[in-house]
Amino acid sequence: MPGFVPAPDGMLCQVSFWDGSAAWVGYVTAPGGKSQIGRLVDYPAAGEGAQVVDYAYDGAGRLAAARSPLVAAAAATSPPIVPAGDTTTPPGSTTTARAGCRR
Repeated sequence: MPGFVPAPDGMLCQVSFWDGSAAWVGYVTAPGGKSQIGRLVDYPAAGEGAQVVDYAYDGAGRLAAARSPLVAAAAATSPPIVPAGDTTTPPGSTTTARAGCRR
């Protein structure tokens, strides 16, 4: 996928589960040049579509934001339902979801 780097040596890039579902792990280059998880994609065995969670890091390489599957799906529509740069924090949540993150 564009925007992602190869999995670092010894790290997972894909997992296949007993029920036929799978998960893909995408890595990005975080500040300081270190590869960190940038996206998790859960592919169910059948039925629903993939669930995508994106992660963003601050200038120190710390996890700064996570984009939920609902916001990722909205951002992937054409035209996007959630404008690029929009930030949504659900009530009671400590996770910030940002639309327009690098995909």
